[in-house]
Amino acid sequence: MSTQEIVTAYLIATSSSVGIAVGLTRLVPRLRLTEASKALLSRFIPFVSVASAGCLNIFSMRWKEVANGVDVYPPSS
Repeated sequence: MSTQEIVTAYLIATSSSVGIAVGLTRLVPRLRLTEASKALLSRFIPFVSVASAGCLNIFSMRWKEVANGVDVYPPSS
């Protein structure tokens, strides 16, 4: 992988994590739930942010392998 591809994957994962965290932080207080439910949901915001960043990071780092496949044996010449 080139340095540009690694940086792009990092930026995708980081920006998605921050975006989800900020979005959920603003969304949870607006929900029509009890205060206890809002407090419980607020505790899961970091988990959801990190989990989504991990998923996007895996996909963005391995997209070439998904698109082109992986050679199990060296290609015969």
